[in-house]
Amino acid sequence: MRLTFVITVVGGLLMAAISCKKSSAPPSNAVTGTWNFVNMSTQTQVNAVVSGDSTITYANYITQNNSGSITFTIDSMDVNALAYSVSSTATTYAYYQVAIYDTLTTPFSASLPPTSMNVGYKLIGTDSLYFPNGGLLPTGITSSSQGQGGHFVISGDTLRMTVSGSDTTTSQIQMGTGVITLVRK
Repeated sequence: MRLTFVITVVGGLLMAAISCKKSSAPPSNAVTGTWNFVNMSTQTQVNAVVSGDSTITYANYITQNNSGSITFTIDSMDVNALAYSVSSTATTYAYYQVAIYDTLTTPFSASLPPTSMNVGYKLIGTDSLYFPNGGLLPTGITSSSQGQGGHFVISGDTLRMTVSGSDTTTSQIQMGTGVITLVRK
C-alpha cells in the first residue's frame, strides 16, 4: 500500500514537472519564418498642383528581376538583399480648373538595388501588421517614416501582404498600394 502511494506521488510530481516545463521554442505567429520575395504588384497615384493647374499621374506595374528574402520574428522583419526592377508606363492627366486638357503616357523604369533593413511591426488581430515607423512602401512613394499598415493572407506556402502608403511631405500627394508576394523558404 505504501509502495503504491509513493509511486502515485512520484508519478504525480513527475507529471507536474513535465507539464510545467517551459517551451524552448521562440515565440511565433503566422508570419514567423523566412520568406523569399517573388514580386510586388503596385498601383500608384501622384497628384500635383502648379500655378492653379493640376495633374494626376497613375502607374500600375509588377516588379521584375526580383530577389531577396524577408525573415519575420515575433516583432520585426529583416529584409535581406531585397531587389527588383520596374519597366512600365505612367499616364498623366492635366487639368485646367475641372476639365482635362491633356493626357500624356510616358515610359518609366526604376530599380531597387539589393537593400537590407530591419523593420519593427506589431501583429494586429490574426491577419494584419502595423509598421509604426513605416514599412515596405511601393516604389514612387518617397517617405517611409510614417506609420503604415498591411493586411496579409497565407495560402499554403505563399504569403501575400497588401500595404498602402502616402506621402504629403512635398508639394505633391503621392499614394500607393502594393501586393507583396512571398514564398516560404
